[in-house]
Amino acid sequence: MPSLARAGRAFFEMSVSQRFSDEGRPLLVVKTSIPYRRLVFLRTSQGYESTYRVLMSLLDEDNDHIRGDVWEEIVTVEKYADTKSAAKVSSSQRTIPIEGGQYKVKLILEIVETSLRLMQEKEIRIVASERGGFEITEPVFRLPSRNLQQGRPPEGELLFSGCTVDDERFITLPTSTYADLDVWQRVTYNAVGTIDTTLGDEITISTRVTDFEKKVLFYGRQKVPMSRAGHQRLCIDFDIGDYEIGTYNISTVIEVAGSDARASSDGSFTVVLNRGMFGRHFDRTLELLKIIVEEKELESLSSAAPEKRFEEWERFWKGLDSTPRSPENERLTGFLLRLKEALDLFSITRPGWESDRGRIYIRHGAPDKVTNRTEGATLRNIKYWIYYSKNVVFIFEDAMGTGEYRLVETRSI
Repeated sequence: MPSLARAGRAFFEMSVSQRFSDEGRPLLVVKTSIPYRRLVFLRTSQGYESTYRVLMSLLDEDNDHIRGDVWEEIVTVEKYADTKSAAKVSSSQRTIPIEGGQYKVKLILEIVETSLRLMQEKEIRIVASERGGFEITEPVFRLPSRNLQQGRPPEGELLFSGCTVDDERFITLPTSTYADLDVWQRVTYNAVGTIDTTLGDEITISTRVTDFEKKVLFYGRQKVPMSRAGHQRLCIDFDIGDYEIGTYNISTVIEVAGSDARASSDGSFTVVLNRGMFGRHFDRTLELLKIIVEEKELESLSSAAPEKRFEEWERFWKGLDSTPRSPENERLTGFLLRLKEALDLFSITRPGWESDRGRIYIRHGAPDKVTNRTEGATLRNIKYWIYYSKNVVFIFEDAMGTGEYRLVETRSI
């Protein structure tokens, strides 16, 4: 489980993925994305300018440092309002030749002229044809541009295809988190290996998508052509518009009929906003909002006709927006971020937002301090979440030893 101390404190997105050069050599692609509002801008004759520096360390599976890189990015805007935008982001990318193997990428993002240093790290398995056998990369989760309708998968089906290396109509999601009303999901892989041409020139893809309770939501199986270059980009598209809020797993297997060439890859993605929230999952949406506001504040939304629910949702969040003139609603952005983190951190026996710790986290954010204790003759597992700014401490107990902590007491400090 991710460390609670890190939750909500990264402030920038980082993704690591793999692609291949024209010569078939594996490449590591490292991307960063940081909202303008996280940068520090200085006034210039041209408007406002911010500079940040990215320091990258590449470590092998033995945790030995094998490469480092440093680069700077300069962001310039004309309007002061843009410097506070959460919607506008600065993106940066480095592509590095690499051998097959297991790696860890560590990034430090420094805001120049400040003491602010943001850190993240991720692991990646790089596959390469020279390693022999048959392999498939970890999944990369992508989102189509909002106006893109071409290639939209039929509802309830998985759509398999070979696809281009970098389709600019799709956006990579570093956190694998979907928060949009009318889009679908694309998952991409790279398959690597040589196949016996006497068995044909196709590989079979089998994919299964399951929810938190391991229930199968999608299953599909299809043959696609395998490139003679020894590597093939694979795309799987499917509609997630009616999913419940939560985290989902996707498992994909590739194989060649008549041989023992087989490889598999697992990954997970999270849904925090979609059209299903205003349809058959609307009761769950109201339950989620009751975490942060009183029930009476939801009367207009709860009584709205189905076709008016999203309109009332927008009106509800505008009423909470403390900076209505800014292009982004900071309250909604923060709410969705804490929802995502609650799902990551506290999904033990049920989706994290339904747990006691998850609900406190969504309402108040990360605690200022967490204290763990074992108390009593039965060695009860106790956690104290302390919020100094709110003058309150929440006390949780894991009575059954399952990792599911329940709120047992709230105290003033």
